[in-house]
Amino acid sequence: MRVFVAGATGALGVPVVKLLVDAGHDVTGLTRSEAKRPMLERLGAKAVVGDALDAGAVDRAVSEAKPDAIVSLLTRLPKNGPTRLRHMRPNARVHREGTRNIVRAAQASGVERIVAESVVFRYGYGELKPMLTEEDPAPEALPGPANEALSGVIALEDAVLGAGGIVLRYGLFYGPGAGHMDFLAKMLRRRMMRLPGGDLGALSFIHMEDGATGTVAALERGGPGIYNVCDDEPVSFAAFIREVARVIGAKPPKPVPLALARLVMPYGVMAMTGRVTMSNAKAKRELGWMPRYPSIREGLSGMSRSHA
Repeated sequence: MRVFVAGATGALGVPVVKLLVDAGHDVTGLTRSEAKRPMLERLGAKAVVGDALDAGAVDRAVSEAKPDAIVSLLTRLPKNGPTRLRHMRPNARVHREGTRNIVRAAQASGVERIVAESVVFRYGYGELKPMLTEEDPAPEALPGPANEALSGVIALEDAVLGAGGIVLRYGLFYGPGAGHMDFLAKMLRRRMMRLPGGDLGALSFIHMEDGATGTVAALERGGPGIYNVCDDEPVSFAAFIREVARVIGAKPPKPVPLALARLVMPYGVMAMTGRVTMSNAKAKRELGWMPRYPSIREGLSGMSRSHA
């Protein structure tokens, strides 16, 4: 299969490209950076340099690649992860405008198979029902700042599903390639990490490797619609951080009052303290996919004590 990957040099893009090439697919990767062209070529993919926000560049790239399918893994988040609403604005824009450009180029070139990256928070924030399934309705809009943070994801899903594509709602990424892991480790080692409100909420996580295998499974075997791609055991963000601390040999962080934490990182607190958990049963059933790391315990076990 000829596969065009947008966001090919991102944290998820790199392992997805590698898996696709290893499986025998003919891969073209779109990257914004000329400096990253050699990396894609070393992986065995053709490289195209262009900005997903440039509709003309996307049209030309897709037209020249003549793909059978497109995988859109577009993100523009800070390396250390988003904690403020302003960190989400570039991401919202590339989700909204970049995805629109990808879908239009796909339709112009007759590409019917589109797979795109979404996120667990498409279901919302706060205290949601446990183990959300793809049949559970996602809000058309969210109150206040949450809507600004998620507006691009809403537009992304609408565009892809409207074109008969596949949307993958991933849990929170961790593991090799996720830049925020280095940041978390450094903060823990320096005793600079604090946990808002203690052990609140629960979230679905996904190891980078499992995110990549889930993406390829959806591309090769998925039907139009939505799939939750996450591990089997949601945990609180605090439990995740404590496990990171344990495996790198750092002391667990202390809690900080919620009111104080909200002043420093309002978006981060909103995301970290809610209960937003997903069921991956549909992905297992329809894609024949299983996470190699069913929980953060297995997924974090390979981290070195000297990490970061």
